Amino acid sequence: MTVPWLLLALALAVPAATPAPPASPTPGVAPDAVLTPMPSLEPTASPSPSALPGTTPSATPSVIPSAIPSQWPTRPPLPAMNYQTVPKPAASVDPAQPAIIEIDLNEKVLTGVIAIRVITSAAVVKVTSSSNGHSGDLPQVGPGEFEAISKLPKLPFTFSTTILFIATSADGRKASVKVPVKIK
Repeated sequence: MTVPWLLLALALAVPAATPAPPASPTPGVAPDAVLTPMPSLEPTASPSPSALPGTTPSATPSVIPSAIPSQWPTRPPLPAMNYQTVPKPAASVDPAQPAIIEIDLNEKVLTGVIAIRVITSAAVVKVTSSSNGHSGDLPQVGPGEFEAISKLPKLPFTFSTTILFIATSADGRKASVKVPVKIK
């Protein structure tokens, strides 16, 4: 994930090519303006398949790519999630209250890789995980969905620990859940 930032930093460090100075304008003559129309995001009407000669209607809808990029990053697929924690729902029914609905890990006994998925209420804008003095934010991959995958160091022993997940809303309210795991 640091590569795009590195490329951006390199791009900003390289001076831009200096364009040739424009030709001196002719007095009293306005320069020509070239306007490029923006593509329309509105759907356009098209004839039905039965109205076109030589075509037959299809039950498969056509997919039209969106001109608007997604606000959520693309992500690699997570491994199978075999350890699930579903905390007891809070007594509050306030929709602005942050809540952790579900936490999924790839395993309860972690070896080599830890994959995390946290499902939250819509009010949550940030999820942090911490254990044994280390913490980090999980990237948001969709509304109420946070995911991360990371390599674990090889250890010559197995130990038990607790991972603390903290969900934070935009106004600073928090909800937390502790998940016990073993690291091997």
